[in-house]
Amino acid sequence: MKLTSKVFRIVFLSFLSLMLLSNIISLFFTRSLYTNEILQNLNDIMTLQKQNVDNRLIRLYELLIYPSYSDSIVDAIRTADPDEMDSAQKTELKERLENYFLLNIYIPARTYFYTATFKIAIDSSYPVSELFLSETQNIVSSDVCADEPNATSDIEIYRSLSDSSFLTFSRGILYRPEVTTPSPVYIGTVYITIHYTDLTDSLQNFMSSSDQNVFLIAPDGTTFGVQDNISDTVVNDALAESANYAFDYYRIKSFDLRTRSANYLVQMIELNTNWQIMHMINYDTINSSTLPLILISLVSTVVMVLIIFLLSHRFIPSVICTPITKLSDTMQTIIASGDYTQEVKTENPCLEIYTLYTSFNQLLHQITLQIDEINRSNREKQEAELKLLQKMINPHFLYNTLDSIGFSVIGSHPQVANSIATLSDLLRYATYEPYKLVTLDNEIDNIRKYIQIQNFCYSMDIKFTVKSRHADTFYLPKLTLQPLVENAIQHGIRECQDELSDPFIKLSTQLQDEFLVLKLENNGKDPDPDAIQKALTDREPTSNLGLYNVNARLRMQFGEKTRMEFSKRKGGGTVLLIYIPC
Repeated sequence: MKLTSKVFRIVFLSFLSLMLLSNIISLFFTRSLYTNEILQNLNDIMTLQKQNVDNRLIRLYELLIYPSYSDSIVDAIRTADPDEMDSAQKTELKERLENYFLLNIYIPARTYFYTATFKIAIDSSYPVSELFLSETQNIVSSDVCADEPNATSDIEIYRSLSDSSFLTFSRGILYRPEVTTPSPVYIGTVYITIHYTDLTDSLQNFMSSSDQNVFLIAPDGTTFGVQDNISDTVVNDALAESANYAFDYYRIKSFDLRTRSANYLVQMIELNTNWQIMHMINYDTINSSTLPLILISLVSTVVMVLIIFLLSHRFIPSVICTPITKLSDTMQTIIASGDYTQEVKTENPCLEIYTLYTSFNQLLHQITLQIDEINRSNREKQEAELKLLQKMINPHFLYNTLDSIGFSVIGSHPQVANSIATLSDLLRYATYEPYKLVTLDNEIDNIRKYIQIQNFCYSMDIKFTVKSRHADTFYLPKLTLQPLVENAIQHGIRECQDELSDPFIKLSTQLQDEFLVLKLENNGKDPDPDAIQKALTDREPTSNLGLYNVNARLRMQFGEKTRMEFSKRKGGGTVLLIYIPC
């Protein structure tokens, strides 16, 4: 598969996945926000509903209480004794109460309760008669405080057995309201009967949706549906579930109800009169409300996918794939031709592509430098070896001739014959396999022979001592130490030969960090720092060729970390330290 197709597929799928994930998260939060908004709206609506229903119930309670505290009624009642009144007196009292109730209570009540009817019974056996009890079902009895001080009354609420839609509110008429002990005395009872819609109709004005199910709940748990599309079983489950939750500071509680058929969002508010209002909304309604958002999101996703497809199809090849393909072709051409001096140019504004091209050009430049350095190093190595061989002068016939001369004088001049034999060994060591690595022991043995010849030629007695534990395990190029010893004798010991009574050359080795340190010291003339520095750094030195060759060959063999350090010896002479990486 081509790079264009791979990149296009990766980019397209990445954008698509990101788009789908963002839409899912957006829909989730949108639904959550929408649900919270519904709860907030319900809170506002239920607060208004609470005030409206509470006002109607309190108004109804006040209508029942006022007869016991009206001055004209109280004056009429005080003139009669309920235990001594005959039927005519009771009828007269009832008419007076009815007239008062009709003018002062019933007509005002009709402005709130369109279905209200009232009845007054003159009977001291309050709260209600046995006949009335047989026709109704008691819902609740509650203590309600009237507006007047110390005015308390027991209000009973009944539900008709013949038609459960009608509610009857009753309250006894006190004989003497100011007397409450040992027990209140009643002269009769006031009944106000209303259809429950007189209470629940007020809730309709605050309905925000036809999909809501609203119930007015009496203190005993009896429910009156305002807009009821739910079975009684579900309503009873909601009431049972509500017992597990407490009202908050604002006397509101919310919870989720899960049933086999559906899931509901339930919210309840408690009224001041101990009644409650309950709202139930099916979650399917909430979900259907978010359907337009889902459709909009899907349409926008499809549009964005098409835009991404078109942009990525045209943008990716021109910005990413084409430059990379060009770079790949150039790399193949360079590798095939072996010409690393070429340079790839780009006008691509993309920083990453520009960095890639620049890095490749830098790599080509580094490869070119490495090749040049390797070629230069090889040339220097060859030149160093050639100069060393030229300096040592090793014609093959020479040591054969020396052997013949040595045999001819061995009888008459044994010391000369011994020196000739030693010189012949030196020549063989130098000419046989000159590129072979040898042990430090081999180099030391060669130095001993070289010092022996120098002592014979110049009538010197140079002492050569060695202190090393690595002589048989460490390998180094042949003829590494001999040129250094030669420099020590020729430029050090010989120039002050007459002043030295005990000339010496010492060789020692030690391990120091990651280096093997060779220490070569003598007690000859002090070193010339300028000449030594020139031999170590010049490309083509004119003096100290041996020192230059040894330094160059060691660095070629062991790397650039190899180094030489010269210093003056205490008491006169030179100390040479050679650091060779282990």
